Amino acid sequence: MDLYVVLIFLLLEISLVFAGCEDEWPSCHKGRNTVCERNEECGALGNCETGPMNPETRKKLVDTHNILRNQMAGGDPKMSSIKAANMRVLSYDTGLQHTAACHINRCKFEHDKCRGTKKFKTAGQNLYMSTARSSGQKLAFSDPQKFAQNGVESWYSEIEIANPADIADTYKFVPGTGHWTQMIWAETTHIGCATSGSTDSKHYSYLNCNYGPGGNILDVKLFEHGDPCTKCPEGLKCSEQYSNLCGEEDASMLDVDFGAGDGGNGVEIKSGSFVTILLTVLVVFRLM
Repeated sequence: MDLYVVLIFLLLEISLVFAGCEDEWPSCHKGRNTVCERNEECGALGNCETGPMNPETRKKLVDTHNILRNQMAGGDPKMSSIKAANMRVLSYDTGLQHTAACHINRCKFEHDKCRGTKKFKTAGQNLYMSTARSSGQKLAFSDPQKFAQNGVESWYSEIEIANPADIADTYKFVPGTGHWTQMIWAETTHIGCATSGSTDSKHYSYLNCNYGPGGNILDVKLFEHGDPCTKCPEGLKCSEQYSNLCGEEDASMLDVDFGAGDGGNGVEIKSGSFVTILLTVLVVFRLM
């Protein structure tokens, strides 16, 4: 009888581990969250190493996004000076950074299926890969701020492919412009990013930024057309720093310290629950 009780306890413990993960990192219609798929152990895999993500690099990522969003909302000449009336200022989010790190620490240049957080059930994603080097190192490691800026500016450069008709009404998929449209999605409010690099002969550097709430939703407007800040959400007004964007940046997460050994990418190994399971298994074998 004791053995059956312990087995039941073991099954309950296992179910709680997985349920606990999905409470924090929700699944989506495409499958389990990337964090839970990796059992929350999101360190680098195989020929991959975690890149640095310090406060200065986070700030560069947020600033570059906001500068370009401000440019777009104010009427970028490359897009017939169309203006956005409700585009938000972006702030940094460490939850999005964690999901980004879990994915990009595999050094695969492909989108994951499910990257939401407790705060943002759905999240968008932009990826960038480069072979650029500086001082004999991959740029993501030798000059992370330059690498971050290059990546964001590369995404925005897709404006060269787009045309005003693409954003005249609701979002429609246009090949080659998805990074740019996610960047200028008006209702996105937060980003979280991570970097990595391959240790093989290819020497690739990778950047992954996740966006909350995610954009690129079919048949939904990228933004409301009109003079900047004339349709800000209730309680928000034009930013003091970015005069064409709604709201102010929350910089509270720029300096969050994830601890040594993870490059600042927010990689965290949660092992307590699995230790409990292991101990329970040992008890089972002792009773058998």
